[in-house]
Amino acid sequence: MIPEQGAATAGSDPEGAGDPRALCGEHGSGTINSVALILLALALAVVLGGVGTAHREQARLQAVADLAALAGAEQSATAPWEDVGERPCAAASSVAAANGVALQSCDVRGSDCLVVATQSVRIAGISTILHANARAGPGS
Repeated sequence: MIPEQGAATAGSDPEGAGDPRALCGEHGSGTINSVALILLALALAVVLGGVGTAHREQARLQAVADLAALAGAEQSATAPWEDVGERPCAAASSVAAANGVALQSCDVRGSDCLVVATQSVRIAGISTILHANARAGPGS
């Protein structure tokens, strides 16, 4: 008599591997470890992508703040006796708005224009507000 495939014969299966209830030890742990490593790699990719996005947006915001400060300084670079009024801050605000950024503050000190720009960004599903400071003008 030939034993059927998959059927255990007496003495041929000392560990009981044919019996589903006999699974024990580390059997199947490779699958769990593989899934855990894949999930870890995906989480790491999301975090690194978010950090890269944050850095790119901060650099862009700083460039816009610098440009806005330069526009304001250009308007404030007049004769010392001339009152420039709101022209420097209006020019800085116009440049920032054209680039999709809001100016939080604008201050004219002599011929220098100081601006603080803000922008709301969404990084890896989390909303945050970025800030950039810039100063332009001849200085002291």
